[in-house]
Amino acid sequence: MILRLPRMDDEDVKVAEAIISAIRTARAHKPSNRTELDRIYAVTITELEKAYAYFVTFALPFTQTSQDSEDDEDGQAPPPTIESFVVSMRELVTSLKAATPNEIDPGLAAAAIAAFEHSLSCFDAIEQGSPAAQERTE
Repeated sequence: MILRLPRMDDEDVKVAEAIISAIRTARAHKPSNRTELDRIYAVTITELEKAYAYFVTFALPFTQTSQDSEDDEDGQAPPPTIESFVVSMRELVTSLKAATPNEIDPGLAAAAIAAFEHSLSCFDAIEQGSPAAQERTE
């Protein structure tokens, strides 16, 4: 039987930071000369970005949820919520706005920010139109 130490909440943050570090390292070493190796780096960077997005969307909110709420009857914390997804998306927009041109192409960052902000505005509109949101404002 393999015994593991209890999971520490900051471990998830360290994993997210490690993924970001891998993305930055890959970008720094990408040849940028339109060779096959350049394409391999580009695909790898894209896959790392997808892994990071998945991880921060599902793992980090789960960690925050499990810290802030009581466990269910079976000892499991509830799954991530739409609210935690929106928070993660807002954090991603903030990170994209703070990114340097060495970290992400400015045009790509601008397009991603515009798309994410549009999605967030749709979430906000839905939230404002919901009966639950109207009850909270009364």
